[in-house]
Amino acid sequence: MPTRTPVSRAFLKARPTATRTARFRVHRLTAAARARAHADGAVRLAEGDAAGAVGVLREAWSRWQELDIPYEGARVRVLLGRAISPAR
Repeated sequence: MPTRTPVSRAFLKARPTATRTARFRVHRLTAAARARAHADGAVRLAEGDAAGAVGVLREAWSRWQELDIPYEGARVRVLLGRAISPAR
C-alpha cells in the first residue's frame, strides 16, 4: 500500500466536503428555478391572468413536490385555488 503524504490525506478528507458543496449548489439553483415559477404564477394571478397563472402554478407545485418542500408547495396550492376559483 502506498504511503500517503499529508497533501494526499488532506485531498481525500476534502473530497466528501466538495461533493456535498456541489450538491448544495445544485439544490439551491433548483430551488431558485422553482421559486421563479412560483413568483411568475403569483404575478400573473395578480395581473388578472388567471388562465396563464394556472399552468405556471401547476408546474411550480409539481416542482416543489419533487424537492419535498411542503410549505412552498402549499403556498402554490393556495394561489392555484385562487386562480381556479370562479369568484376571485
